[in-house]
Amino acid sequence: MFQSIYITDANHALTYEYLVFPNAPAFADIGAHVAAKLRDSPELLFHRLTLDREHYVCAYSTPSIIVCLLCLNGTGATNPLYPSVFLHKLVRAAEDYFGAPLAPTKLSVNSDTLTLLINEMIVNGVPHTTEANNLKDIVLQKSLLSNIIRAGNQLASAAANKTLAYISTAPVKDLYHDSDAVPWRKTTVKYTNNEMFVDVVECVSAVLRATRKKNKISLLSNSNFDSAFYSTSSFTTSTKLTPVTRTITGNIDFTSHISGVPQLNILLNSAAVSMEAVLLHRCINAAKWKTSRVLLFIPPDGLSTLLSYTIDLDKPEKKNQSNALGLLDFDCETAMGPHQDEFEFRIISLTSSAVSKIELIKVEVYAFEPQNAVSDIKSTRVTDGDFVYKGRGVGHWTIKNLQAGGQSVLRAAIRRSTDSIGSELKTSSNENLLEVQDASKELKRPFVHTHFQVSYIYKGLVPSGLRVDSLELVSCKGLGESVKPYKGVKYITQTEELTIRTK
Repeated sequence: MFQSIYITDANHALTYEYLVFPNAPAFADIGAHVAAKLRDSPELLFHRLTLDREHYVCAYSTPSIIVCLLCLNGTGATNPLYPSVFLHKLVRAAEDYFGAPLAPTKLSVNSDTLTLLINEMIVNGVPHTTEANNLKDIVLQKSLLSNIIRAGNQLASAAANKTLAYISTAPVKDLYHDSDAVPWRKTTVKYTNNEMFVDVVECVSAVLRATRKKNKISLLSNSNFDSAFYSTSSFTTSTKLTPVTRTITGNIDFTSHISGVPQLNILLNSAAVSMEAVLLHRCINAAKWKTSRVLLFIPPDGLSTLLSYTIDLDKPEKKNQSNALGLLDFDCETAMGPHQDEFEFRIISLTSSAVSKIELIKVEVYAFEPQNAVSDIKSTRVTDGDFVYKGRGVGHWTIKNLQAGGQSVLRAAIRRSTDSIGSELKTSSNENLLEVQDASKELKRPFVHTHFQVSYIYKGLVPSGLRVDSLELVSCKGLGESVKPYKGVKYITQTEELTIRTK
């Protein structure tokens, strides 16, 4: 059960407070304790903090504000995700009303509207009206003060013109007793330009490990040659990236700007069979989806997520799927160069008629050495984009608008702070044999272990191969028969977390 809501700035100073019940604790009573616990893990987006046996706090952090929800431990079985989902919906609703990003001053100025919002979203300590379209019908986006001023000006003008008796008030529609109202859609929707858009967005998460193996290469073609002093073969090492774990998470987002109450039908291709852990928006006809994998629904007005899904690529039947990362593939070689202090990272882009370019690729290089001995990562070859050393063994390689179907290469050398010591030993005029041997050992030092964090984004294709075969307007109450809404479908691939390990 929800007890109260506190909103603070990034420094935990109170900006707004709403007590659901009169006896709920004020922020002054628990603020210091909550702030101390939040400082222990500032990098987390959601927090769950236990105050005592009866109360706990769920907090949602943004760059400028922190929204805290005080909850009462119930005796019955309560879904632990309720507070987190409610906080997410509250922040989304506040952004719809006041604009993103939210700031303490923005919330203070609009505290009256925020109070009306929370009053509709929480009733008797439980979530009530949380759909954005329903809230917009109930709570006006203009503040209460501006409404009072406008009404006062109208009354003053009417009194001056002696037309006070003719002031009419628009009837307020009873949303709670309207049997024809769709809960997730505004009651009266009218557009001059009717249009609808589908966005299929997939995020790739993967961990790849570089495995090294030796390849034997014959140096002499004469097989009869033999010697006790010279070898007729040599060994070279090659690196292959093998997946440790791979997962695809996806969303199908829908933007509806259609008058009236439309009923739509989205038909997906056969890749929809691979979807797992599917979460449907409540506007979707669940029975239709289970039997035929067809999305039949009355859409919310504006932007909404129709469904989210996961595709587990670690299953045996999908282990050998080659295009799990989409159009991009990667390769890396380490321990290169005369001193084995160089590496080469390659990005291979496949050709596709649906994708003309990769909009953005970022590769973060992390070089690890005991006691932070890495002093520089010096690029020796960069075919595309820019490479910048950020310090503390970290370098960033950024490529924008890479044409599909090519290959980009980064070759760099890792410099240690001890390299200068090795150089002094090498060039020293001292002919002591022991010092020469020490210099030789310095040159043959082991390679610094590295790992890479990769992120990219492109449009036109998704890794799972999912596509929208058709988007049909089945019926629409309130839309003329001659009106044909504009349709659009977009496919976006991006990374959530892609790590390449070399150790």
